[in-house]
Amino acid sequence: MNLNTLFKQSYFIRIANPIVLSFVCSFLMLTNITGQCNQGYEWAVWSNFAGNSATGTINVNGQSIAVDMTANYTFDFTNVIFNYPMFNGFSSVVPNTTVPRTEWTAGVGGETTMCFSQTVSNPILLLSSLGNPSTAVTLTLSKEYIVIYDGGAMIYVNDTTIIGQEGFAILLFPGNFDCVSVFSSTPEFYTNITWGLNPPLFPVTISGNTIGCDSLILTASGGVSYQWNGGTTPNSATNTFLSSGIYFLTVTDASNCTVTTSVEVQLNSSITTILNEIICQGQDFNGYTSTGTYMDTTIGSSGCTNIEILNLEVFQHSSRTDTITICNNEIYNGYSETGTYVETLTSANGCDSIYTLHLTVIDSYLIEDTASICEGETYDYNGQILSEEGLYVDSMLSIAGCDSVITFYLNIENEPFLGQDTLLCFAEGFRLYAPNENTIWYDNTISISNKVTETGLYWATTVDNLGCKTTDSIYIEFNFNSFIPNGFTPNDDGFNDCFFPNFSDNPFFVSYKLNVIDRWGNLVFSTDNPNDCWNGEFRNQKCPSAVYIYWIELQTDTCPNVLLKGDITLIR
Repeated sequence: MNLNTLFKQSYFIRIANPIVLSFVCSFLMLTNITGQCNQGYEWAVWSNFAGNSATGTINVNGQSIAVDMTANYTFDFTNVIFNYPMFNGFSSVVPNTTVPRTEWTAGVGGETTMCFSQTVSNPILLLSSLGNPSTAVTLTLSKEYIVIYDGGAMIYVNDTTIIGQEGFAILLFPGNFDCVSVFSSTPEFYTNITWGLNPPLFPVTISGNTIGCDSLILTASGGVSYQWNGGTTPNSATNTFLSSGIYFLTVTDASNCTVTTSVEVQLNSSITTILNEIICQGQDFNGYTSTGTYMDTTIGSSGCTNIEILNLEVFQHSSRTDTITICNNEIYNGYSETGTYVETLTSANGCDSIYTLHLTVIDSYLIEDTASICEGETYDYNGQILSEEGLYVDSMLSIAGCDSVITFYLNIENEPFLGQDTLLCFAEGFRLYAPNENTIWYDNTISISNKVTETGLYWATTVDNLGCKTTDSIYIEFNFNSFIPNGFTPNDDGFNDCFFPNFSDNPFFVSYKLNVIDRWGNLVFSTDNPNDCWNGEFRNQKCPSAVYIYWIELQTDTCPNVLLKGDITLIR
């Protein structure tokens, strides 16, 4: 427990039980740096007030030390300390003279900074009339303090925060000191402040390293008794500290005089890290390659010992070898040729698994044969009398255990060759084809093909190279006829002035599209109306004499898709 905590508790007890007040005051007098030996303070003499700054000068042992005060708001001064008699109980005389007059706040918050021109020890700060009875003012200090005089109406929240409701106090900043900043957010009429300095009554030394690992030991000297506000032995000169922080020390000498100072302790912790790692054979972790538990000790950047405990498990690689024989029409694991194949796989433990396959492929035999006969004939195949066209397959097992497959195809030379009966959706004629030139057609012509242009039944007889005679017939129906001219003369003479296809059977069009394109690929005319024609113009300009390409796509109620294309010559 630090001194302020003890004091704050005493403060609240004092309110609840006035009888305890004498004990609290006695304790404060014992720990008061001015309490026993009539220690006098030299106080600041203030001047140079300029809006938001002021300068004070303190003369100590013939040396002049300046204290500069600045703020983010405007403050001024008073010629006397408000309610000066409230400090009559302090052991050192406080001069009733010109001091800063501050309102603490500006906008959302005030910041006041006070710095000495050189490092000083144990400075004290006087606060007169902090807040008022109806408005509490809270100050947050950038340095830890000790209360050495309480004039009333103050609440000491912690070592850096105080609240005043018309409060009076003197605060000590123990140890070596340069600056303090005060943060506030509540406006107030004004508070008087001033600083005091005096060297300690006797020298106090604290020896030992203030930076350590986990714990450190400090030893104080210069007095006969010692009181720390923390540590494992706070009533001894030598004290052990287990956590970082600022610790206050009050030392009493043989004359029962006291000096209070402070020291900042910084403790860094040793770190123990446990790692559980798994690696594969052939790998390493931090240089280790075998299963086991390893401990490494290092010194970290903080100077403390860091311990790393490694639990390492090394998984072995697995391997497997297969020797397999297959036939040449088989596949094993994706392989179909004789050879040795090595695969690196990842096993369940994440390490490589080596698989080796020695594969032997034994040939199987495939025997193929064909024969042709005329319709009505038979064929003797290995003692089997065959009369139907088709594929015949026999399998035999070889000595190596692989099948030898014999396939035989018998062809009957009587297949139709003119095709299925046909409904034609165009009128340019249709050419029929036979297997060879020795074909006699319905019109007694002999050739490999014959062109027909009218609906009707057509037939042909052919003899193949085996001497087989086959007769076939086909029925062809022409759906509609069309006449598409190959030229026109758009000269406005009333004859052949417009290009259009002529469908003589007047079909019912489901869809119709006529496009005319010039030789450069430009579309010069397009219509989906079968009654429209092209007058030889493009964008109201007469097209020159040339050859143009027409493209007609249409559907009728009996023909799903008809495509007619060709060229037309425009003559002027």
